[in-house]
Amino acid sequence: MNKKLILSFGLLVGLATFGFGADEFSEAANVVSSASTSGKSIVKEGVQWTFALVLPLALMIISAFLAYKFEKQKSEQDKETSKIYMKMAAAALGGFFAYIAISMLVSRWFFGDFTSIFDKVIYAFFSGVFA
Repeated sequence: MNKKLILSFGLLVGLATFGFGADEFSEAANVVSSASTSGKSIVKEGVQWTFALVLPLALMIISAFLAYKFEKQKSEQDKETSKIYMKMAAAALGGFFAYIAISMLVSRWFFGDFTSIFDKVIYAFFSGVFA
């Protein structure tokens, strides 16, 4: 019983040593490594698009729409429609400030300070766009 255990362990170690020395495993490692690099670059592009373009526009448009919706109801009751667009602009500006706050919090979470996301993500996106 003990001889069988030692023999099977030796056989397993021998096969594993021979198998890991084969080129097929290095090719598989190269495929996994390139897939990891490609996946990271895809996520990087997605984060850059999200933080540089989608998030600020979404927050500004949603806040302006909500301001329009609430002020439209109020203006129909008061018969005063002249201040709707001023409040929409103020709400859009508030949405932009909310975007700045969210970006700073995410930057603090991922990079450890409040301004790295502006340099590493947003500036990198727009420098690539306008270059």
